[in-house]
Amino acid sequence: MPNLLVPDSLRLTGRVRIVTRSPDGRMLRDSGWIANQICNGGAAAVVAWLTSTPNRGASSQAVPYPAYMELGDGTGTPAATDTDLFSPNVATQIHVTQAGPAPGNPLVAQWVGVWGPSYGPYNASEAGLLSADGTLWSHILATIDLTTTASTVVTWQWVLSV
Repeated sequence: MPNLLVPDSLRLTGRVRIVTRSPDGRMLRDSGWIANQICNGGAAAVVAWLTSTPNRGASSQAVPYPAYMELGDGTGTPAATDTDLFSPNVATQIHVTQAGPAPGNPLVAQWVGVWGPSYGPYNASEAGLLSADGTLWSHILATIDLTTTASTVVTWQWVLSV
């Protein structure tokens, strides 16, 4: 008899939502949900989470988790084999402000980062979600204006779901 609670195959998907607000909180732009490339490093970490003791890999080393986001100005097509942005801008690295499983669903994890006025201005064409050890979890090429300015706040919400 098949197990009706667990599908025969699982698929890891990633989405990003980018919201730009004025200093008074008024929404200026909302990208809606955009599919992004899950990279092999992120996929391997998710597999370790799902198949091991929580947050521990097979070698008893802590499984890396996304710790920061970074913008870049490179071009190309994001691929699962990417290990870094095409042209990262280290000055744009920010730590995630919210992380972990989505409420009520352990198979959906989300990370949120906010670039405030003190981080701009930057013109970006790509972005990545990375763990503290530099593992690239997810990579997106700009499909909307990613520009941050000295007077806007840009919030990124990354979601990975199984």
